[in-house]
Amino acid sequence: MQENLLTSGWGAVVAFAALVMTILFYLTLYTTLNIIKTENRKLHPLTVWLLFIPGFNLVWNFFVVSGVSVSIKNELQSRNYDLIKRPAFVSGIVYAILAALGIIPLLLKIPFNLQIPETWMMFFSLLGLLQIFSLIDYWRKVNWYMKIIRNENNLFNNEEEDTKL
Repeated sequence: MQENLLTSGWGAVVAFAALVMTILFYLTLYTTLNIIKTENRKLHPLTVWLLFIPGFNLVWNFFVVSGVSVSIKNELQSRNYDLIKRPAFVSGIVYAILAALGIIPLLLKIPFNLQIPETWMMFFSLLGLLQIFSLIDYWRKVNWYMKIIRNENNLFNNEEEDTKL
C-alpha cells in the first residue's frame, strides 16, 4: 500500500508545525496592536484571534491587515515619524489575496466533485507557495514595526523613571 503525506504520520507533524506558526503569527499581530496606544488603534487586539474561525478568516484577514496598518501608521505619526504610506499594507494585502485564492480548489472539488486538471493544481500549489512567502514577508514587516514601537515605549518609560529620581 502506497503512503501519502497524510497517512504516513508526517501530515500530523506538518499540521502541528502550521498551527504553531499560525499561533506565533497571530501573537505578533496581537502584541503589535496591544502596545499601540488605544487612541491610535483602528482594531482591538483581541479581534486578531477571530482569524482562527475557518472561512470567516478569509474575509477578516483583509480587515486585520488594514487595521494593523492604520494602527501602526497612527502610532508612528503620533510619535512624529514621517510616513507617506500605510506600513506593511501591501505585503499584508498580497498575503490576504493569496490566502483567499487558495481556497478555490476546495470550493470546486468538495461541493461539485469536480476533477481539477493537474496543470490547475500545479498553479494552485504555486499560489500556496507564494502565500507562504507573502505571509513571512508580512510577518517580518509587522514584527519590525512592533520592535520600533516597543523600543520607543521602553525609551519613554526609562526617561520617566529617570525624571522621578
